[in-house]
Amino acid sequence: MATATVTDNLPPTEQHLKDVRKRKFSDQISDCSRSPSKTPHLASIASEDNGDGGAWTTVVHRHSKPPRHTAEACTPMSKEKFVVLLRPKNNASISAMSRRGLAAVIAKVAPHASLNVLTSTRVDLRRNSATVTLYNQTHAKNLCGMSSMTIDGRTIEFDAQLLTSHGCSRGVIRVDPNDADEDLRNNTTCESANILHIKRLGRTDYALVTFDTSHPPKIVRNYFELCPVKPYVPRTLVCYRCHKDGHLQKHCPNAAVCATCGRGHKNEACLNATPYCN
Repeated sequence: MATATVTDNLPPTEQHLKDVRKRKFSDQISDCSRSPSKTPHLASIASEDNGDGGAWTTVVHRHSKPPRHTAEACTPMSKEKFVVLLRPKNNASISAMSRRGLAAVIAKVAPHASLNVLTSTRVDLRRNSATVTLYNQTHAKNLCGMSSMTIDGRTIEFDAQLLTSHGCSRGVIRVDPNDADEDLRNNTTCESANILHIKRLGRTDYALVTFDTSHPPKIVRNYFELCPVKPYVPRTLVCYRCHKDGHLQKHCPNAAVCATCGRGHKNEACLNATPYCN
């Protein structure tokens, strides 16, 4: 006589679920036997009858993975910058100076060991100048106090100027032609930026405003009127020695060129009546 088991009287749905659990458990055991290195940590595997005629239950517990530690972004330190503009004189060219010699002279004035930061130098060949960024006011004043430097055995005279408008922006606004500069300073305000300086552009109806931000704001308040701020385009520097733009005559590194014929002589000695562009 055949003996009836617990699972013989199960409904079809519960019988199907029991078969699915068995297949999953057998697949896990076969995977562990094939690849021992990838064996999951099984804390407990229990198979028992709950006593009420239900199916067998398999409990598999995996250890939780440790949390990942993500690196937080570091906030850069804000240091006060001092930018010094160097422009050689007496027709000396900044391109003829060696970068190593220029860096050695600057390192004597602003030693890196006392700053824990490196000074940066940017050379502009078109303007025949070099800008030096320092992080110490005393070193910036010492560099501005120099009138000459010796590079590669040559003594070169230059003009040193501390750029107070570095990191600032300028814009143009339309104002009342009857207002003086003092009235403009006292009655012009801005909510998104601080106004450092304001002056009228000649006898025009426009005023030049300097802000302490890298980009000028869109509007300012003049008395009770909202005035739009237009971008300021500075006047182009023209050299009357080589007739090129970007620098002045006293800082020109090029040879003199005639404005009439474009040859290498002064304008007063030109005998050509027909202008010629070289």
